[in-house]
Amino acid sequence: MSTGTLLAIVIPVAVVIVLITLAIFLDRRRRRRLRERFGSEYDRTVEETGSRRVAEHDLGAREERHESLDIQPLAPN
Repeated sequence: MSTGTLLAIVIPVAVVIVLITLAIFLDRRRRRRLRERFGSEYDRTVEETGSRRVAEHDLGAREERHESLDIQPLAPN
């Protein structure tokens, strides 16, 4: 096998491995952030939905809704 052919095989395989590793890392980081933010609510939502992926989507949507709100502090009395 020539060097060019070998590189044409090895480089795409290495890129795919790096992309898969990156996707796993980002997924774990997102999960950790949601667990820290929601605490026991994370576990309850996973239990209710029966799926970690569905629960994380739901909690992410909650975050987005919360960020879109115009929350103003109350004036002191």
